[in-house]
Amino acid sequence: MNPLDSSANEFTSIISSGTTTISGKIVLVRVIVNKKGATSNVATLNRLNSPEGKTTIGIIDTTDRVGSIEYGLPCNNGLEIITATGTQADLTIVTRPQA
Repeated sequence: MNPLDSSANEFTSIISSGTTTISGKIVLVRVIVNKKGATSNVATLNRLNSPEGKTTIGIIDTTDRVGSIEYGLPCNNGLEIITATGTQADLTIVTRPQA
């Protein structure tokens, strides 16, 4: 399977507040806001550098609009998505395995 082919993509749906971790050596392809959040809802994206550390990729204001944000960003030790404030948005996180 060609890892650059969209058929290699996987997804994670997030519909409740909390922390979601996607483990493994992956590429963050895109984040899709399917339904807006409310009351200051944000999604914080962290690239996991090691079991002890992480780097914040960005903070998405999910109350702004429905749509997708393209990344194409390698995450060698996984990805963490924290949604902890306000009324939760409906998010889809698209990833693919790294080659």
